[in-house]
Amino acid sequence: MKMTEWLPLTTLPVLMTDILIVGLMKIKKLILTSAVMMTIMLFTSCKHYVCDKYYNFEKGWPIEDTLQYSFNIDDTEGSYKVKFNLRVSDEYKYRNMFLFTKTIFPDNAQKIDTLQFILSDEEGNSYGKGISANKELEFVIDDAARFVQRGHYSFEVLQGMRDNPLEGVNSLGFVIIQN
Repeated sequence: MKMTEWLPLTTLPVLMTDILIVGLMKIKKLILTSAVMMTIMLFTSCKHYVCDKYYNFEKGWPIEDTLQYSFNIDDTEGSYKVKFNLRVSDEYKYRNMFLFTKTIFPDNAQKIDTLQFILSDEEGNSYGKGISANKELEFVIDDAARFVQRGHYSFEVLQGMRDNPLEGVNSLGFVIIQN
């Protein structure tokens, strides 16, 4: 079969125009879909981190190490998610962890507290995530915390487990995200 018999040359310009129009429509649809997806991702994944700081420990957490976190609050009307992220190895030998905390407010008032984190069940099965010997645990202190004072805050944390150093603790992070 000859090419001229199979596709008459007179229909070639019409066919090329149709292909070009269909191609342009597909490109336009792709651009529009991409723009919509980018807009959705922009508005759903934007988080305003007020504080996101981690301390790493190479050989455990020394009892004398005071971890210091500081942050500024400008919006006293909004709410904030406050959490700790803890990474421990299988060398950590306890089911729980005590932390001694001190919050210093913009007016220099102080609040001292003790927190207890439960890391595993009675059989020693970790509540953390991870497939290796290292587990990551998230401890949400408040999902909708409100800060009544505008200004600079300081937050101090000491380990309260009495081991020196507290072995098996790889890192501790303090995170505040504006809701």
